[in-house]
Amino acid sequence: MGYLYDQIAADRYSEIEEFAEFLWGEYSVNGRIDPLKILDEKEITYSFGDYGDAFDGLLEYEDDDFHVYLNQSRLVGIGKPRTRFTASHELGHYFIDEHRNGLVSGSLAPHASFTGYQSNQIIEIEADHFASHLLMPASLFAKKVANGAIGMEAVLRLSEAFGTSRTACGVRLVKEDILSCALFKWNKDGLHWKFLSDEFYQSGLRRSIEKGSSAPEGSGTEEVLQSLKKPTGVVRRGTTVNTWFPNISHGSGKNDILIEETISLGKFGALTLVYREP
Repeated sequence: MGYLYDQIAADRYSEIEEFAEFLWGEYSVNGRIDPLKILDEKEITYSFGDYGDAFDGLLEYEDDDFHVYLNQSRLVGIGKPRTRFTASHELGHYFIDEHRNGLVSGSLAPHASFTGYQSNQIIEIEADHFASHLLMPASLFAKKVANGAIGMEAVLRLSEAFGTSRTACGVRLVKEDILSCALFKWNKDGLHWKFLSDEFYQSGLRRSIEKGSSAPEGSGTEEVLQSLKKPTGVVRRGTTVNTWFPNISHGSGKNDILIEETISLGKFGALTLVYREP
């Protein structure tokens, strides 16, 4: 499992996803969740405003009521994947007892949330996990994956099917260990975070390029990052284990040929999936 989730005990992890998927059963219509309608049902008010880069979403408790602030300058628009994930993340803070009770008691202050798995704080990791399973319950996710697409094409199809972000779909694809792979998220400062499938991790591929590193020279990732404002589709290249895991020498038997696939996330960077051909 990737390092973003190593901090959560397995039972806690399962408890959150099971509850999120129970809520999916309660609130889904035609196989899809509308998080804004859940906010309405729970009588949680929400508003869209321009808050620069201060946050994507924020849940506040004041005068016995909850309110969600959604930053339209970063979330693109109502119904868009980033908005849906962010609203679901804030629902996570509401539905997870410890988060909600902390806000009510004042022991937990309202805090800025950013979509895209950007935080290493436990409370944010838990809310991201909740959002992922609220939007994409495991059984339905597995059925969608079984339709045949692999790699980044599967990420794109899942994003369209569930109406959630490409990043969220990529993380779930890796977390479910459907593909022997590594997922790399890039922003303007270089590598932002990585996520490794269990199979990659168990095979000894653990020490990848580090946070802040530039994209490997000549890689498809480098090409995408140099032209983020231009639609590129999926940029696919052949690569090697050593390119992404420098501790594996060129002559090592572990230095296999891999597939590198990268998509642009616009102003939010790029997403790279590196995997073994199934």
